[in-house]
Amino acid sequence: MTFKAGDVVAGKGAKVVSSVTPSEKGETVTVGACTNALGNFIPPMVLFKGFRMSPNMIKSLTSAPEGALVALTESGYITSEMMVRWGEHFCKYKPHGDAEVSDVLLLDGHATHVFKLEFLNLMSRNNVEVFALPPHTTHELQPLDKALFKPLKNKWDEVAQNAFRVDQQNVSRQNFLIITSVKNIF
Repeated sequence: MTFKAGDVVAGKGAKVVSSVTPSEKGETVTVGACTNALGNFIPPMVLFKGFRMSPNMIKSLTSAPEGALVALTESGYITSEMMVRWGEHFCKYKPHGDAEVSDVLLLDGHATHVFKLEFLNLMSRNNVEVFALPPHTTHELQPLDKALFKPLKNKWDEVAQNAFRVDQQNVSRQNFLIITSVKNIF
């Protein structure tokens, strides 16, 4: 939940150059996004690290994008079990409800994404063809890396840096969803 500091430009010989950078590493938040070639998208999945949501975090859920799946995992990363929950979320919002028209879902071939039989059976029952790209391949093979995730990460760096300037603290779990919804990140 931190940000990458931007470049600092200063005149030659400048004695004071200020840059805003967080002093701590921060916490991982996983955002699962799904879009099609037309630019339509389903509500995101947001995963925080933890086991139980605090009352403040539960209160902040009202700021999440409409329909978003917000959950906790032990590491903050997606798990095979959470992928099944995301599959249910996807099927709820997928474009075609028609049994004669298949939807195609392209996924990074990470083991947690496609190697859970329960997930694959769920997709099959909902007429979704799943194709897995080779895991950890370059952005040349993963269409959303350049078109969606790079601009999203750049926008996040900008928004988090501005929030940090205001209160000199990293973005907390409680205000992550608030900041991202106000700035229309998702």
